[in-house]
Amino acid sequence: MQSVIRICFALSILSIVPACQKKKLSNTPEMGVAAKSEAAIKEADSGVSSPNTKGLAVGPEKEAFMCEQGEVVIRQIEKTNFLDLFHLLCDNKGTTQRFKDLVASAYDGKNEAKVTLISSASDEMFNTRLIVGFAMKAPLGDPAQFFALKAHDVLLNGLRSNRSEMIAKVESRKTFPGRRSIEEIIINYSLSKSEGGALFDTRRTEFNTYLLDEARTDVTISLEEMLDVEKSKSYSGFRGIVLGLQAANNETYLVFLNDMFIKNRIDPLRLQRTLLALNGEMQRVMFPLFTKAK
Repeated sequence: MQSVIRICFALSILSIVPACQKKKLSNTPEMGVAAKSEAAIKEADSGVSSPNTKGLAVGPEKEAFMCEQGEVVIRQIEKTNFLDLFHLLCDNKGTTQRFKDLVASAYDGKNEAKVTLISSASDEMFNTRLIVGFAMKAPLGDPAQFFALKAHDVLLNGLRSNRSEMIAKVESRKTFPGRRSIEEIIINYSLSKSEGGALFDTRRTEFNTYLLDEARTDVTISLEEMLDVEKSKSYSGFRGIVLGLQAANNETYLVFLNDMFIKNRIDPLRLQRTLLALNGEMQRVMFPLFTKAK
């Protein structure tokens, strides 16, 4: 499952939105480092159709297991600040329509790499909150097939698109660090250029992946959380959640949600265009790792 962690952390770097509406943000100061506002999440999920049984990605049993046991694990490891994000994908009825929609548009190496805007808000103090989701469909029979891959190497070489540049470096890696984690990775992200303009946006995060059942490797959950928030000049917080599911026909789905709080950004639209371009480039560069593992 180490490979699942590596592919997931690489993708969770990029939170992308096509637009950012101006409005007062409820989490203060700077929209709240912990990002725990239940009201904000409910607002983000407004207008989403009720869960249904059509278009299930991996079958009802596996999705029901993920939704039930996923919440159990999140509570056991005392990461309840992630439950609001988890509930955007799962509720007491199973996977939500949002989950199904993300899976339906999953990037498979041939179609367009899409990202869904779930929530976007800015305030007069140049703070921006973005919640986005996306999915990828890998030609792998089980997420564990990523065990030997080092997906972060792609990002160490840098991503360049639309006169923008981003790089990520792994600071440390621990196998079975405790509290049910399979592996813990500390990652440093740096966005150095945005449409030709110099930036100094940096972020340090902790990324952990968990099995929902020690006897099963077909369903995983990964949680990423920003460290040293008080030291950051670019971000007031970041949370990411990734669900890995084995599907039929030797395929694996990876479903992502990212909740990002950006501060001191006078021109958020330029950064959004930058992240869009880099995310598309990253998926195109990353996908060959999937095929190598076949």
